[in-house]
Amino acid sequence: MLTVKRFEFCYGHFLPDYQGKCKNQHGHNAVLEVTVRISNQEGLENDLDGGMIIDFSELKNKVLLIIEKVDHQNLNIILPFHYLPPTVENFICWFRDEIGMILPSYVYLVGLRLSETPDCWAEWVEEK
Repeated sequence: MLTVKRFEFCYGHFLPDYQGKCKNQHGHNAVLEVTVRISNQEGLENDLDGGMIIDFSELKNKVLLIIEKVDHQNLNIILPFHYLPPTVENFICWFRDEIGMILPSYVYLVGLRLSETPDCWAEWVEEK
């Protein structure tokens, strides 16, 4: 069983050493989809608290703490992106690491989808 929560936020960036349009400063209206499951290791898969993996409001509050760090910001001047190109692939790995640290121990992050535009995105899926 999986639970998915969707978030929308804005950010700007440019891609240094890139030869296309994205070498120039530009912005995105991003959509982040966060997918979680209950931990099998905790033995709770069939014993969901109130029938939920995690309350949507709890997941929202936790993820918004991470999004606030980048919402309406220029990624090129925010750690770690002034060391890494702020590509959607690097950005989704940053989200994976940040969100993974704040979830309760019984909830596992299993997938992320970060859309820069309605038809361009990157996905990260937990490796088994």
